[in-house]
Amino acid sequence: MWEISAYQNADSLFGIFNAAATIHGSGDYMAAVAAVAFCGFIAALVAYAFAPEKLQGWKWLATVLLVFSVLIVPRVTVGVVDKTGGSAVKVVANVPFGVAFLGSASPVRSGTRSRACSRRPSRSSRVSAPCRAN
Repeated sequence: MWEISAYQNADSLFGIFNAAATIHGSGDYMAAVAAVAFCGFIAALVAYAFAPEKLQGWKWLATVLLVFSVLIVPRVTVGVVDKTGGSAVKVVANVPFGVAFLGSASPVRSGTRSRACSRRPSRSSRVSAPCRAN
C-alpha cells in the first residue's frame, strides 16, 4: 500500500484518489484511450506515407505503449494518512500507479515546508522561514 501524507486535507485527497480510480476503472475511459491511440497511429501512418525517411510512427507507438503500461495499467492501493492525527487512514483501491507515485512523492516536500512554516522563529534569529503570508 502506498502511503500519502496529508495535513488536514485527508478528505480532499481521498476524494481525488477515489475519482482517479473511478475514472481509470470505467469502460468509457478505456474506450477513449483506445480511440486516441488509434487516431494517433493512423496519423503516424499517414505521415509515414508522405515522408517514409522520417519513420516516427513506431517510436510514437512504442512511447505510448510504454507510458501506458508503466503508469496507467498497474493498479495499487493508496492509504491517505492525516499527519495531524485528525482521522483514521482512508484507503482507496485500484488507483493507477502513476497517480499514486506522483501523489506519494509530492507531499514530502510540502509537508516539510508546512512544518517549517508552522514553527515560529526565535527572537535571536533574524532569518525567517521562506513562508508566504496568508
